Amino acid sequence: MKSHRLPDAECPGCGRKLDAARNADRGLKSRPKPGDLTICFYCTAYLEFQEGGSYRLISKAEFQTIHPANQKVLAAMREAIIHNTP
Repeated sequence: MKSHRLPDAECPGCGRKLDAARNADRGLKSRPKPGDLTICFYCTAYLEFQEGGSYRLISKAEFQTIHPANQKVLAAMREAIIHNTP
């Protein structure tokens, strides 16, 4: 997956600064746009890109409405972060 540098924004889950993202639900080369999904590298919260470069937390109920293929990608990203972070 390709990472994209983004304007600094805070994760609404943990408050850490996020300045890059990998897009979980569009092609590998697509720059994230409002409505796209990602995950916080620090707290592994599921996030949605918003206008202006901010993020919105995705609730557990909302997660269940995401296309199953995208749920799998997000869950795999979360597992990779959890198992590769000291």
